[in-house]
Amino acid sequence: MIDSNTDLPHEDTQGGQPMPDEGQNAAPDAAAQDSLQDSGARPAHDASTAALDQAAFRAAPQGPREFQHSIQGSPDFARLTVRLPKGGMIRAEASAMISMDTNISMKTKFKGGLKRFLTSESLFLNEFKADQAGGQIEFANGLPGDIFHYHLDGSGKALFLQSGAYLAAGANVEANTKFQGLVKGFFSGAGLFLIKCEGKGDVYFNSYGSIIEIDVKDRLVVDNNHIVAFTDGLTYDVRKVAGYKSLFLSGEGLVTMFSGQGKVWVQTRKFPAFARWVFPFRPVKSKS
Repeated sequence: MIDSNTDLPHEDTQGGQPMPDEGQNAAPDAAAQDSLQDSGARPAHDASTAALDQAAFRAAPQGPREFQHSIQGSPDFARLTVRLPKGGMIRAEASAMISMDTNISMKTKFKGGLKRFLTSESLFLNEFKADQAGGQIEFANGLPGDIFHYHLDGSGKALFLQSGAYLAAGANVEANTKFQGLVKGFFSGAGLFLIKCEGKGDVYFNSYGSIIEIDVKDRLVVDNNHIVAFTDGLTYDVRKVAGYKSLFLSGEGLVTMFSGQGKVWVQTRKFPAFARWVFPFRPVKSKS
């Protein structure tokens, strides 16, 4: 995978040939720039970035997918780049967009109501559509971490995400909320509601820290705060990792036992642990 921070060569030659002088490499005039913007193409001076993007798309893992995409900067500060075909549309969490081509339009829609609010997601989703021609758009998550791609094949099997993990999805993917019960919701660390993704198309989810995919063949125990997503067909229960002494003193707390066959995605960091670490460094007003 090609990282967007890869340093480019600084030599004065290119492929053994002298580099063009400043006159040959002059920026296009205003009319040419307007033409580029109208067509949705990227300017000529962005050729090096375009070359890196092309390499990243070629290096991206192959498999079923709705859009051509690449994920760069993983696992610390991941950035998702998606190429929309003409007429293509993708929905994304509010404030997730970094940049987009000029021929892509955006509409904001109210989605989900109170249930979506309780999953820590925004009440609004942004729809991005390439109207006149194909275009490129980039997204990133709010926390430092990873981004993962999953393709729903339309077979009816759903993908479940923890609250806050949804980043973007294709137009034919429905992201709804699923009540997981008072006991599971209160103790699981994921909240009372999960995000249930159904339909056919690409789903992109994010994490705090790196994402690790685990194939479950029978059973798997995961710390509640490390769960990011899991596939349909897995059942789960919340339980103590050991006795009550371990529950309150070990730092592990409650865990989730997955049973069945499917996939679970976990994150290498958990936000409550980071919050406890940073708490002593918070600004405190002195009493006078």
